[in-house]
Amino acid sequence: MRLVPSRPAVSSRVFARTDAARGVWKAPAGVDARVVGATGLTVAIGEADNARLSRRAINCLRSFPDAGIVVFGARTLAGGDDLGSEWKFIPVRRIALFLEESLLRGTQWAALEPNDEPLWAKLRASAENFMLGLFRQGAFQGATPDKAFFVKVAAATPPAQADIDAGIVSIVIGFAPPQAGGIRRHRHPADYRREDPGRVLSREPA
Repeated sequence: MRLVPSRPAVSSRVFARTDAARGVWKAPAGVDARVVGATGLTVAIGEADNARLSRRAINCLRSFPDAGIVVFGARTLAGGDDLGSEWKFIPVRRIALFLEESLLRGTQWAALEPNDEPLWAKLRASAENFMLGLFRQGAFQGATPDKAFFVKVAAATPPAQADIDAGIVSIVIGFAPPQAGGIRRHRHPADYRREDPGRVLSREPA
């Protein structure tokens, strides 16, 4: 038996297993987030210590009789209660990154298309279908799609002529993430006339 740091086991096994079984929107933590191969812990963490450490964005490994050794926390480095970050929880941050990358890859077909209403309608439909599929898999909170997410393309009414002339389309998505209340927004201005049309020029939660 040898002592090993917890980080490699958590990142490479628990995260990957949770992603495959449930999706990136499921916290890689809880009694089903077993650290396979671990036989013991050097420090036993109880409920009080776990709550205190969690408030400081420290995710603990704990041992339970029926579950074994599991990850029992899903905070990011910005997840301390005193920080008040909207990226407090791992699944919220990860699904935002997943949405951003997926939408960028899924809209590269729009490169060099005329930047007008027909393109915006196609982009809107494509993004809405993608978000609806995730909603049906349980990725968002909300009983109905309109409570769980929204998609806006060329959100300004009308879009700035300078953006249209520059080939920039603004895609704004909002979603009700797991664990934390409220709608998160992402604005993705993407230049579809560049050689790298999927490149994000900026991203700013609003």
